[in-house]
Amino acid sequence: MEKDLYGEQRRVWTILKNRRKPINEYLQVPSIEPQQWRTHFKKLYDNENNEPEISLVENDDEIITPIPIQLIQEMTGKLENRKSPGVNNISNEIINYGGQPPIQEIYERFKKI
Repeated sequence: MEKDLYGEQRRVWTILKNRRKPINEYLQVPSIEPQQWRTHFKKLYDNENNEPEISLVENDDEIITPIPIQLIQEMTGKLENRKSPGVNNISNEIINYGGQPPIQEIYERFKKI
């Protein structure tokens, strides 16, 4: 190891020495009683459609314009290929080479947001 890392031995030994130090950090998380969870979710889902209540903030002073589809095309064109997909399992190649449907879907999602 010392031959391979000539000049970096001190840094390597510092890293190895620090690995042995115990971590003495504790996180204090307040506990939530099961009844509090039940009350919260009952209130959240207690309506006719069993859908969560969403309260939208309306602001008449500010007019919100949707993101132009050309900007979405420009930004998705800059996505790098051969990268791992995210949580949604959609790879950049699908967006880049999928033509108009993926771009249109992204546009519709942004409009909803």
